[in-house]
Amino acid sequence: MVEQSSLRADVIDSLRGWCLFAVCMINLWSFSGFRQRLEGGLVNGMEFWLYLAQSVWLDGKAYPIFAMLFGMGCGWLMKQGSLFWWRRMAFLMGLGVLHLVFIWYGDILLVYACLGLLLWPMRNWRGSRLLLIGVILLSSTVWILVPLSILIGEQHGAVQATQLGFSSPQYLQIFQFNWEKLAFKWRYYVYLSRPGELLAMAMLGLWVQRQLNPVLVFCEKHWLRCWLLGSLLSVLVVYGQQSVAEFPPSLNLALLRSLHLPIPLLLAVGSLGALIHFTQTRKTLLVTRHIGRMGLSVYILQSLMAVGFFYGPYLNFHGQLTLVEVSLFAVCTFGLQVGLAWLWLRLFKHGPLEWLWRRSSGH
Repeated sequence: MVEQSSLRADVIDSLRGWCLFAVCMINLWSFSGFRQRLEGGLVNGMEFWLYLAQSVWLDGKAYPIFAMLFGMGCGWLMKQGSLFWWRRMAFLMGLGVLHLVFIWYGDILLVYACLGLLLWPMRNWRGSRLLLIGVILLSSTVWILVPLSILIGEQHGAVQATQLGFSSPQYLQIFQFNWEKLAFKWRYYVYLSRPGELLAMAMLGLWVQRQLNPVLVFCEKHWLRCWLLGSLLSVLVVYGQQSVAEFPPSLNLALLRSLHLPIPLLLAVGSLGALIHFTQTRKTLLVTRHIGRMGLSVYILQSLMAVGFFYGPYLNFHGQLTLVEVSLFAVCTFGLQVGLAWLWLRLFKHGPLEWLWRRSSGH
């Protein structure tokens, strides 16, 4: 049972930090060119097994958990008033647009800013209403899959376009590539039912913020069975994905999506509970809490480091590393960020972008 508010904050910040590691690892699939080699059938042996392991525990798991943590944070921030809130979301939206257009089309900040706008009218909803509608919305991402997919249509040439964009010799061409990929990115998000899933998780996070102590007690008590069940479902989904095509939409694909829906929630409960359970005696698991406290700055730094290492105008390692090497790069990059975050927060109270974010809202 968690008794100290400081430990609760450390655990939540630490979970956010570990999610940032998962985001770093999976984003590097695209930055490094691994995703293109995977689509081209060029991945085998140990590299393929490492891909399966990362698919089970990392791919598609961090963003929904982040959305839940974002919803929890929104519950506290919205108490500061409407002007404060709209300024915060405007800053986040502007930063997301800049990141999306000038650095990487895979930005998620703009999506979270849109979630924030949608959460504002829900700030006074009863907890039972938030929970019910959140669960209904989460389940709806399956039964709306087929009609939406028909409207969106298949995506052709995405792999080749991505390869050309990332090996482009001039930054102007990368800027043009990011802009052209914007429409594809949002269509693909809708096809994956990502907007509904993230909004549902954010609503559940808003509910969790109001019931924080009972939820943390539940997580600590049931973390192992939730983590094992989430892992088992994830193994089944990843196994099924090896034989079910992503395009065109099918009944088997809808079934896999339905199995995937509870996985991020189960893994979130399992991970949060495990952190609570073990960190009371093993404080080293909280090493990522500094990353979690300046997650906005770290997320942008991850993109800048990946651009410098993999983009054509710079070191241009795109397509030259195996997934094993990319994973080692992710671990080293994240370790460096942990050290930088620790040092920064020893000198300053907030991360650089977090400070600007606070200033934009009048704090």
